[in-house]
Amino acid sequence: MIAELKMPRLDEDMVEGTVTRWLKKEGERVQKGEALIEIETQKVNFQIEAPASGTLLMILAREGDLVPINGILGVIGEPGEDLSPYRLLAEKKEKGSDVQDLPAPRPHPTAEKKGRIFISPVARKLAEEMGLDLSQIRGTGPEGRITKEDVLAFQSAGEEKTSKARRQILEVLPLSGIRKTIADRMTESWRQAPRAENYLSADVSRFVEMRSLLGKEWEDRQGIQPTFNDLVVAVTARALRAFPRVNSSLQDGRIEIYKEIHISIAVALEDGLIAPVVREADQKNIFAIARETRRLTELVRRGMHTLDALSGSTFTITNLGRFGVEFFVPILNPPESAILAVGAIEKRPVVIQEAIAIRSMVRLCLAYDHRVLDGALAARFLLQIKKGLENCEGFFSSGSEGGSKEG
Repeated sequence: MIAELKMPRLDEDMVEGTVTRWLKKEGERVQKGEALIEIETQKVNFQIEAPASGTLLMILAREGDLVPINGILGVIGEPGEDLSPYRLLAEKKEKGSDVQDLPAPRPHPTAEKKGRIFISPVARKLAEEMGLDLSQIRGTGPEGRITKEDVLAFQSAGEEKTSKARRQILEVLPLSGIRKTIADRMTESWRQAPRAENYLSADVSRFVEMRSLLGKEWEDRQGIQPTFNDLVVAVTARALRAFPRVNSSLQDGRIEIYKEIHISIAVALEDGLIAPVVREADQKNIFAIARETRRLTELVRRGMHTLDALSGSTFTITNLGRFGVEFFVPILNPPESAILAVGAIEKRPVVIQEAIAIRSMVRLCLAYDHRVLDGALAARFLLQIKKGLENCEGFFSSGSEGGSKEG
């Protein structure tokens, strides 16, 4: 009995998946529940298990193919099964993907008759100056006479062709999987949300000093040294607790303010960004946040994350500081109402009590949906984050700021 292996729906936003790797070859035996194929969806990499035991009789979707939900990936059964319907399906698919031969283009008529070229004197002079072959120019004047405009058009077409020839394509990549998801979501965000931004600089010299002096002690006592990004998560979680309107989204004409604070942290991969979620971040102290971010980051970079690890965020933090980016403006992660961008920590001269001092500074940008948040509220929220970063000592005390829940 034949069992069809189909592209599953893994979440409500999924419409298609990309085949990345088959773990079995045609003709090999498989066991029910055995990992058979790897796919890449809009949010996650996933292994599909064999729905039945038998032989992988036929593979219909090759590596790199984009397959819609419920599309047939392969067929499992016993040798001798009737595969004619699937061969027909494969033939139709193959024909649909082939480039059809186009009829050869008909040659353009020229203004040449019995060895004579009809061309206006002005056009002839212009063509000679440009070094053009008159026999290749199509005339549009009376009786096919070549005009000045014909010469100019021919020259322009030649320049465009030469320009295209100079642009050699190194590689063509399909817009699929993670990259397609990012493209779709960012386009949706840009079109739908009237976005505004607020900017601030924060003096984080105290954190830099503390990590230098106490990092080894943190490692010995807690088993981990929190990074600056961990501090940003802890401080932001506290600020969201103080300004719950920021922890919201616009859904079906209603502003939904969330009770839980789930912060997604952007992790850079070769194909784009993946944002795993630190759940109930306001209930975790900074050391618990540090452990959770390490765990999530490692899962994402190994491709072992689940859909649950990526879903349910209420606010996003994106930090390009480790790449040396001093400042950038982020795009909202729909349907969230705000996102915080964090730049690199830089040594900069600042004025402190009428004197110039060198301090460790960081630039922050809060982008927000102006339909949900007004500028004054966004400014107060961002100022709260600035104060938390500049006065961070309390976040490293046992059981303080942001709770002490470890899970």
